[in-house]
Order: sequence, then C-alpha cells, then structure tokens
Amino acid sequence: MKRIESVEKIMEKAFDEKGINKFMSNININFVGNIDFLPIKDLKKKAFSAIKRKYQALLKDCNTIDDVQKIINTIPKTGTEQRIEIQGFEGQSFVKSDNDYLSKLLYLVLKKQLNENLKKDYFENLKHLLPLIIKLTQFEEGQEQSNVCLTLAKITVPPNVERGKHYLTGRFNESYAIKSLAAVMANMFLTSVVYEYTLKNSNLYELVLIEKYISKYYCKEDKTLTIPADKRYASIVTEQIEKFHKNLSIIEYKKLEDEHLNFIISKLKLEIVNDKITNLNNEEILNLMIKDFLIESEQVQVKSKRYHDNLTEYAKSFQEKKNILKEHQEVMKNNMFLKRFSEVELDNIVDLEKFKEVEKEFIKLSAEMYIPNSIEAGISFRIKRIQHHKAAGLFYPKPIGCLIIDRDGISSFVHELGHLIDFEEHGYQLSETIDFKDVYNLYRKNLVEKVGDIKSYKKFKITGKPLSYYLEKAEVFARSFELYHSVILGVNNSLLKTREEYLSRDEYPVQDQEYMQKVKEYFDRILTNKRISMIEQKVEKKVISKALLPSTDIIVPMEGVCGTIVQLSLFDGFIEDNLSIEN
Repeated sequence: MKRIESVEKIMEKAFDEKGINKFMSNININFVGNIDFLPIKDLKKKAFSAIKRKYQALLKDCNTIDDVQKIINTIPKTGTEQRIEIQGFEGQSFVKSDNDYLSKLLYLVLKKQLNENLKKDYFENLKHLLPLIIKLTQFEEGQEQSNVCLTLAKITVPPNVERGKHYLTGRFNESYAIKSLAAVMANMFLTSVVYEYTLKNSNLYELVLIEKYISKYYCKEDKTLTIPADKRYASIVTEQIEKFHKNLSIIEYKKLEDEHLNFIISKLKLEIVNDKITNLNNEEILNLMIKDFLIESEQVQVKSKRYHDNLTEYAKSFQEKKNILKEHQEVMKNNMFLKRFSEVELDNIVDLEKFKEVEKEFIKLSAEMYIPNSIEAGISFRIKRIQHHKAAGLFYPKPIGCLIIDRDGISSFVHELGHLIDFEEHGYQLSETIDFKDVYNLYRKNLVEKVGDIKSYKKFKITGKPLSYYLEKAEVFARSFELYHSVILGVNNSLLKTREEYLSRDEYPVQDQEYMQKVKEYFDRILTNKRISMIEQKVEKKVISKALLPSTDIIVPMEGVCGTIVQLSLFDGFIEDNLSIEN
C-alpha cells in the first residue's frame, strides 16, 4: 500500500475539487454550531470571526513585511472588486505624515493593548509589532476609490478603536482610521472566497436561486406557479425548473406584471464576462451563497479527516490475516460472493454452515436489486469481527477497495453496498453531485427539525453519535439507498434491515413523504440502466460441520448505527440471543 498522505494534503485537494480556496482547510468550520439554525447575518459574522482568528494567529508569527505580504496573498483575486496594499512607515508613499507622527499616534491610541509606557522612540519600540499603512482600493462600475488606515500587524485592534478616526492634538488634518489587519484581510477573504466558489459552481448557484423562487412563488395546495407576464423572463423560470425540478407538478401558471419579479428573475442565472459576475454584486453573492459555502467547507473537512483516519486504521490493523484456518481458506476460494467481488475473506470465528445461508440470501438479493460486478475494479468482500466502534460495516473506497461487514451485522450489507455504488460506480462520487442535492437537503431539513433549536444541537444524538455524523453526504446517500430498496421497492432480505427498523429509527425519515418521493425519483433515475442479474449457483462448496473456536483478529473501527440483530448471525456459539450491535 502506498504511503498515506497527510490529512492536510488530502483536505487541500478536496477543497480544490470543490472550487473552494485551499486556505479554508486552515479554518475551523465547527464554529457555526449548526448552520441551519443561524440567520445569514450571524453566519457571516461567525465565518468572519473564524477567519480573522486564523489570520491573527498567522500575523503574530510574522517578522517582516514580506511575511505579511505572503499571508495577504492567500486572498483570492478572481473577480474581486477590492485590492489591499501595505507599506511600512519608513519610505512609505501612501500618506504625507512622517514616521514619528504615525508611530506616536499608534502608540497613544493602542496604549492599553501594548501595555508599555513610552515617552520617545515610538517607532523603534513598535517596530517588532510591524507598524503598517494599509491602502484599500475599491472598484465599482469602472471607478476606483482608495482609503488608507494604520495598523500594527501583530496586534488585535479593539472594535471601539476601529470605528473612528484618530489624530494628535492640533493635527486634525492628519487623522487616520486604525484597523486590525487581520479583520481587513478576513473581510476581504470571505467576500472573495465565496465569490470564487460561486463562479466555479454556477450550477449550484442556479439551483439555490430556483429553489428560493419556487419556495416563494409556488403553491403546493393548488399546484400553481407565479411567473412574469413578460415572456422573456417567464421562459427563464420555466427553463430553470425544467433543468433542476422537472418533476415539479404545475397545473397552472399565474402571470403577473411586476418589475420587482422581473428583477428577481434577472438573477436566476449568472451572467459571467471575463471571469466576472456582472448581474450581482459581492454582497448579494455573499448573502445568497454563504450557507452552502459553509456547509460544503464543513463537509470537506469532516470527509477528509474520516478518509485519512480510515486509511491509517487500515494500514495499521486491517491487512488480510495470515493465520486463517484451512477450512475457511477453502470457502474463501469457492463461494457466491466471488461472483461480484474480487476476493473474499472470512474471519476464523465465522460459522461456515451459517455462511451458506448468507450466500443464499446474497443470491436472492441479486435477483431483487442491482449489485455491481466489482471483480475487475478490485473490490474485496470481508466478514470480520468489529469491536472498537461497535459498528456493523464499513466501505473503504479505492485505492483500498473493500466492503466489510461484522459477523453479527450482516443486515448492514446493503448500506455498505450503497457506499460502493456512491464511490465506485462512476469516476466521481454520486453523493457529491448537484443531482443528489434535493435528496440531501430534504434529509438534512428533516433531521434538523427533529433537533428543535440551536440550544439542543450539541446535546442531540442518535444512537450515541452527533447530528453532524448523520449529515455527511455519503451517509445520507447510503441510508437513502437502503430506504429505496426496503421501503419503496419492498426488498425483504437478511442483508438489509427490516422495514420495522426503518420505520422506528430517527435517522431514517420514512414518514417524510417529500423526502421519500425525491429518494424514489433519484434512484429510479440513476439505476434505470443498471441491469439486475441473478447470480447463478454453479460454485461447488465443501461441506464443513466442524465447530470452530474464536480467533483473535484485530479489526479496525467501523461506521454504523444501533439496532438489534433479528436476522442471520455468523457468530458461532455464545451470546447470540438478544445481541445488540450498531449497523
């Protein structure tokens, strides 16, 4: 197995794939508590504060102006309407005031923060804190407007100081704003990074906007949609609905003469010229896209850390065992799972007679649902003992390529099969596509509503796991995949949970009709050309009747959720009755 990359490298690549500036990998996204409970104004404030804290920490380690400039260069320049420049006090050309005046002014205004008692040599005593002049240039409609302010790069300037202008007695004409450089950079970075994200994800922007339009102008009761009387604007609405919500049931269109409605529709699609968005300003983009941007950033961080942890755990303790019993080796070379997987591994404690029953269930399942042939892809199947996280299954994507279920959790198979299809069926991850977003959004909404309010968010857990775990896109895909086959298609098999389990568990929103309808539409669509092919029983098996003793395997932690085994168990012997596991 090749060397495992650091989580930072994995995260940077993942951010880049999502069109998010890789500097976001340095920002702690968990600050938002739960994004769904916060209004846009608070989301912006909290995002700004997190970025500012990171910049302030980096600035404290700077020793030269060049060091500061390198940090400023982390701000995206794509389509930005702002520019930030800095100069030191010595030899500067931004303002007419001299070095001594600027240094003394900074000292007197920030005396409390500096905790120093100076009477002279202000510049020499402040030099280590990097006194700078900041020049901010704003570009609007072809016009350029610049403002300057003072800062000590390594100091956090209090908000009350930032609000006004400051000057020494008798020198009113030399008044200056004093700003925190970290705050100036954070504000510009947040605006620019969301702008860049929107530019690189124009389809996502259009989906967000048409959903906002539908939520305001579509009536579910009588299935009517309000559109402009102007045919040009009306066609934009119908075109976007056809693109993103073609299954929306519309009985009647209500035409409305309204300039404001036309104005809204003019923003449903991005107009981009030379990598610049021309029909929205920066603030509009920030307000419309900040929530999706933060959700995506949080997801990338969580997913990258989990992926790194899985690779590390696999490398440590999940290579194939060397001391597998001969009887098990024979069955591993000759079983029905080899019709779909490149290799099979059975833990020594697996009851081989009961494994035959699992094979029968697998054959039956192959006649009821699509099971991809993963032999050429090199995906292996393993039944192991899982103990560290009390979970019932795990799927390792390539380059490992391994579907694992616990010996007492075979009902987790279809969940893990969902992961396999998500990660390996195409050259991209299905759950990360815009096509899956409707299903994901409705699932997220359902679980968030069960929480109730932001005060309950951190306390809310399902089967001992926090809400954030259940909101990971890959997990939502796998659970939705389970529901599609069990509840919607009526598949009844020991390799997935019972219908009663799905109906009783919070993480499966079966009662949400809108969500279930979207699940049906989505999987009908992506599985429509996937041929269901029943496995032919042509493999000879060696009958094993010998009782087998437990092994001492070391198995990696697995993912899963709580449930009680009511189906087949591959555990030979003791504690089978009323055994509780996670799957």
